Amino acid sequence: MKTACMPGSATLCLLMILGSVAQSQTPWEKYPGNPIIPYHVGGGYALSPTVLFDSSAGIYRMWFGTKIYGGPWSIYLAMSLDGISWFSYVDNPVLEGGSAPFEIDGVGYAAVVHDGVEYKMF
Repeated sequence: MKTACMPGSATLCLLMILGSVAQSQTPWEKYPGNPIIPYHVGGGYALSPTVLFDSSAGIYRMWFGTKIYGGPWSIYLAMSLDGISWFSYVDNPVLEGGSAPFEIDGVGYAAVVHDGVEYKMF
């Protein structure tokens, strides 16, 4: 395949070339039992979730950004036994923005890791 790229459009050109040869290794199917986020938490959606499985407790933990309509962004926690049905943590939100100018609209995009002892959010 021969592609002519205009100067200054290298990214678009690269995407066109890569996109023309990229193929999925696995055929994806929509799962009818997609995970259900508790509707009363942020209107039922989760932005940028981090999901970890806690093998000692046998549960999945999901931290995600969401917001109540008109409110600031916050980090919430939900838990699940099967990774499909999720239950909101009773002490949500687990992290909120403060009064400093850089966090007045809230917080988001948290990444969580478990270091073997405790969970750490970045």
